[in-house]
This record gives sequence, structure tokens and C-alpha cells, in this order.
Amino acid sequence: MEDKRSLLTRVGAFNWRKWGGPLVILVVVVLFYHPLLTGSFPLSHDHPAHMFNAWLTSDVLLKGGSITGWSDLWFAGYPANELYGPGGNLYVSFVRYVTLGMLDYGTTYGLAMFGLMLLIPMSIYALGRALLGPGPALIAALLMTVTRGGWYDLGWFWVVEMGVWPFALGTSLTFISIVVVRHYLRSGGPGWLLGAGVSITAAVMGHPMSLPLLAMAMPLLMGHLMLERGRKSFTLVMLRAAAAGALGVALAAAWLVPFITKSGYSQQLGETWMEMGQIITSVAQLDLFGPEWRLVTGLAGCGIVIAMARRNIWAIYIAALAILMAVVASSTTLYNLRLLDMSSSFASIQYPRF
Repeated sequence: MEDKRSLLTRVGAFNWRKWGGPLVILVVVVLFYHPLLTGSFPLSHDHPAHMFNAWLTSDVLLKGGSITGWSDLWFAGYPANELYGPGGNLYVSFVRYVTLGMLDYGTTYGLAMFGLMLLIPMSIYALGRALLGPGPALIAALLMTVTRGGWYDLGWFWVVEMGVWPFALGTSLTFISIVVVRHYLRSGGPGWLLGAGVSITAAVMGHPMSLPLLAMAMPLLMGHLMLERGRKSFTLVMLRAAAAGALGVALAAAWLVPFITKSGYSQQLGETWMEMGQIITSVAQLDLFGPEWRLVTGLAGCGIVIAMARRNIWAIYIAALAILMAVVASSTTLYNLRLLDMSSSFASIQYPRF
């Protein structure tokens, strides 16, 4: 009887408000993706290429003391980890070293994929909790975990089946960087400055798409903090934002500079998206991201409206960021502003990823 009371006491003492959401997410992810924990690993579509690059990073480049370098092991040779974000390869390498290299590479890769499928909803939960609270955050995270999705998103089809997972890694790290930078802009402190810089670096190295995502998310974040704190906070917020951005770019420079200077090696695989009129129509029909996301889109819209009715300024931030991303990604903006004439870099962006 005493043992039962002791157990109930420990359960009651558990901080369910703080850790309940992550615990639920962990359980659901284990239920859906437990084969990745038992030696299974995906080999469809892009996975073999990512597995090779991860092996090249962990077992060749890092052992030579570098994360980049010329390799003759693929094609006629190429600048490894310079034309694409090395974050995914470093992540798999981390799993490789944590397991002391005792597992075969397929099992290592499977464990890394499980970690990613956990990171995706956890990052959404962290962002949602910071802006809207634990309830909406948990709903969003669970919907992301179970939704199949389509092309260019974070659903399991694109990540696990198609193997385009570095984009999901970069996006998840971008969500986390928004949370960390927001805390730093509010509270300051050298520890949070370091965290902000490192999180920005991790996001940028995770996937190049994080660069335009951060370019849109951070100015809006600064603006909403000024609305929240008043105009007197303008100088302080600007200085802190500049410090975080400068540190993030400086830490990422070792990869970012070669990535920019050697961009001519890369094939331009950009893809345009909808016109603005099509976007508006698709939003009204809950079909902006395809039929797989209609439930999620509808619930998200209702949640934003409810949060805004409760005068949650951060619901406005989410809505404003979503609108800005849609406007920037639309082919109407691309062609009317003649962005392709301004820089060829705009031709390298796959706008549906926004």
C-alpha cells in the first residue's frame, strides 16, 4: 500500500504542465517510428545520397580534421559539404560518434532519422508553446507527427519516403532559433546571446532555405517585441538583434562563405509557386498545401482567430509571418518585381518550400 502511495506521490509531483507535452509527443513518435530504433532504415529516393554524404563526413572528412574538402569518391570529384548545408551530415556523424561507431551505418542512419522525426514535432511544440501556450503547441506537434503531407513540407511522406530530410532539419532548427532569439531579445544575457548565435548557425547549416526563412522571421520578431515592450525598447532590441545576427553569421562563415563563392558549381533547381490570386483562392478552400493538410490548415486558422480574439500579440506574429511568406513565395511577386533580373540567386529557390 505504501509503495502505491509513493508511486502516486511521485506521479503527482511530476511537472505535467512543463513536461507532459514533450512526453506525449515522445510516446506518439515511438509508436509511429519505432522500427527506426530496431535496425530498420529508409533507402528510398534521396536517402542513399544523404547516407553516403554522412559517411563521407564522419569517416573521411572529420577524421582528416575538416568538415569540407574536395572528394574524388563521387562523380568526377566535387567540393564535399560546400554546395549544400552540412548540418544533416554533421548530425548523422554525431549519432555515429555517440554510439562509438559500434553500429553498422544503416542502423546509425535509422537512429538519426528517428531523432529527426522527434525533433520536428518537438521544435513545433517549442515554438507554439512560446507564442501561444502548451495546448495549441501540443495539438500542432501531434498533427505534424501523424500527417502524411505532400511535396516540399515536413510531413512523413517528404521526409521519410522521399528522403528530403535536411530541409526538415533546417526548418526545425529555424523554429528553435526563433524561440531562443526571442528569449534573448527579451531578457539579454551572454548565455542567451551565445544560444541565439549558435541556434542561427545550426539553422543556416541545416539547410540553405533557412536563410530566407530567418530573413523574414527575425525582422517581424523584432517588430512584435517593440509592440509588446513599447517604442522605448527600440534601441535595445536592435542592438541585441544585431549582436545575435552577427554572431550567427560569424559562426557559420566557415561554411557560408564557400557556399556563396562556389555557388556557380550548383545547378539551379528553383521552382515557382502560385500566383497571388491562386493563393487567396486556395486559402479560402483550405487547399493551399494540398488535401493532406486541409484539417491542419482549418484548425490553424481557427486557432489563430481565437488567439487574436484573446489579444495575443504573438498570434498576430504567426499570421503576419504566414502572409509574408505567401507573398514572397508567390510568382506574382517574383515576376512583377523582376527579381530574376536583379539576381540569378532567385532562380535557385524552390518557392513552394515556403
